[in-house]
Amino acid sequence: KKEMETEDKFLAGGHHENFEFIRDGSILKNPQDGEKEFYEECFDAEEDNRFYKENEYLRRHNLVPKYYGKEIKDEKTWIRIEDLTHELSNVSFVDCKIGYTTCSPDNDEAKRARDDDRCEKTTSKDLGFRMTGKYIQDQFGNVTESAHRGYFEIDKDELPEIFTRFLKCNGHSEVNIAALDYFVKKLEEIQYFFEKVSTRYFRGSSIFFVLSNTDFKWDLKMIDFSYVKPLEEINEEKDNNYIGGVKNLIAIFRRIRASVLSAEKKPACGDCLIFQTVYVLWNFLQKKKKKKKKT
Repeated sequence: KKEMETEDKFLAGGHHENFEFIRDGSILKNPQDGEKEFYEECFDAEEDNRFYKENEYLRRHNLVPKYYGKEIKDEKTWIRIEDLTHELSNVSFVDCKIGYTTCSPDNDEAKRARDDDRCEKTTSKDLGFRMTGKYIQDQFGNVTESAHRGYFEIDKDELPEIFTRFLKCNGHSEVNIAALDYFVKKLEEIQYFFEKVSTRYFRGSSIFFVLSNTDFKWDLKMIDFSYVKPLEEINEEKDNNYIGGVKNLIAIFRRIRASVLSAEKKPACGDCLIFQTVYVLWNFLQKKKKKKKKT
């Protein structure tokens, strides 16, 4: 019998009754039909699959969680996917829902209206993404920041500060530049995917950032694939709705990096004190030498 546990604290924006964490490093998820189809197609190695080329890109660049197949639970078909937080000490994460609009065009009018209202009131409208979950721990495993399912009341100017605190998780005094650079690299791969490879549009999908400064490990994946449809259905050549959000995420991380580098160029207070002490001592020795010469 598989040993299972439901860990509400590790859910960024989903409903806990739709997830079960398995101790072997996987998650059971009760998804909508569209997500089942997406994973089946994405991990279908047959080259005659219409979306083979773009699915192969997603797999090769590790942009989606690994898929381990379907299972029947409570008379429903669940999927088993990779647990990105598995065995990470004091793990922290951020979940961002991507898109200026996050609702599928084939949703009913009431659902589209609710989604439009939500996007209008959040950073989705201006930035093409909103933060729907965050979970930040210190070096002792204490939660310093936590919010999920409806974390919408946030100003866009706060986002760099939140990401900075995330990159400093586990009590680190400095931003984890290696993790930051990795996140930018993966975001650029996602941007390329939507600009040059994908023939589909994604609605209601998220990007999940996970980090443990304790273990010096991190990852980034695209998640939530209930609404993935051919671009021809909306008469578009690219999914600019997704691309815009990714570009703005990249811009925020680059801004954080530039801020860190700028701060490194300025001498810290301790450095200033050392410099001043050396300068005073040098002045004292120079005056002493002059006195000796006069005598």
